[in-house]
Amino acid sequence: MVDIIIKKDVRIKSPIDGSIITTRRQLSEHNKKHNVVQTGEFGSNNGEKFFDRKKKERDSYYASPEAKKERIKDLLKSYDKETHR
Repeated sequence: MVDIIIKKDVRIKSPIDGSIITTRRQLSEHNKKHNVVQTGEFGSNNGEKFFDRKKKERDSYYASPEAKKERIKDLLKSYDKETHR
C-alpha cells in the first residue's frame, strides 16, 4: 500500500487520542484502532444525508399498522415475562 499524503502540509489532530495524523495510512490505522469511521464514508443518496434517510426509514416503519401491532405484541410479551404471567 502506498502511503499517500492527505494534503500537503495538513496535520489532523485526533479528537480521540490527540495523535497527529498526516497520511491516509495513519488515518486508516487510527480509525481501525479506535473502531471509528469518518461521517463522509456514509455517503449520500440523491443528496439526502445518511442519517436523514435512516430517520425517514425508521419513522415510516414504526408508523405502519403492522409495525404498531408487532410492537404492542412484543411489549405485552415482555410484560408477561417480567410479571411471570
